Amino acid sequence: MPTTYAAVDVETTGLDPQKDVMIEVAAVTFRDGRVIDEWSSLIQTHRQLPPYVTRLTGITQKMVEDAPEMKAIRP
Repeated sequence: MPTTYAAVDVETTGLDPQKDVMIEVAAVTFRDGRVIDEWSSLIQTHRQLPPYVTRLTGITQKMVEDAPEMKAIRP
């Protein structure tokens, strides 16, 4: 039976867990070099995104304001 792999990508406002937050999470599952499933979601931050984060990621304040909170997407 072929092995199924999952790749996960997380976008954050930085690397300091005391002050930075996740703003997007995505996952792809694949087998034999073929994508089986994809999923992604922006995450509500309840704080202002720094301009450099928007420049780097393309994720705007409006996009995260309309996004679900982490507790809603966790399941």
